Amino acid sequence: MADAPNTNPPAAGSKANNNNNAPANVNVNKMTTYIILGMFVLLITVIVAGAFLIFTFKSTANNSVAVQKVAEVNPSAAEEVGPLIPLGNEIIVNIPSDDGVERYLKVNVTLELDNDKAKEEVTKRLPQIRDLIISILRTKTIDKIDEKEGKDEIRSEVIDSINHYLITGKVKNLYFEDFLVN
Repeated sequence: MADAPNTNPPAAGSKANNNNNAPANVNVNKMTTYIILGMFVLLITVIVAGAFLIFTFKSTANNSVAVQKVAEVNPSAAEEVGPLIPLGNEIIVNIPSDDGVERYLKVNVTLELDNDKAKEEVTKRLPQIRDLIISILRTKTIDKIDEKEGKDEIRSEVIDSINHYLITGKVKNLYFEDFLVN
């Protein structure tokens, strides 16, 4: 009897069955792994993007509320700046100190005025205004000058003193461009 071809299908656990289906199973397993990995990456991306958007919009909303509160508290911040006039060269004055060491203060001052007529008047009275500022600064101690409250007090005192002399307008604000203590 000659060997007849085997027409019976191989048994379920035989090697022949595993070898024929092995490439298909490997391809299906690789494809499933890639699909799961891709879905995982997509899910992480969506979560990160969502968290970023929520944080950004929440932060923007808080900032706009804070800006609105500042504008309500300080409405003068939204006002227009009036005419500005620098007082020329720096002002240098000796200032008293408790330790007996000679100290000096060097400042550059710019005035903000409420109208253009006041600008003309300040220009005419510039020597008088500079003298007034020097007189005020010379009375301040080093401790007073180094404090923020001290600078604000000096600013208010100078503005009030200058406004006492002006007829056609007023000083709205005073800006120290330089404020050097040595």
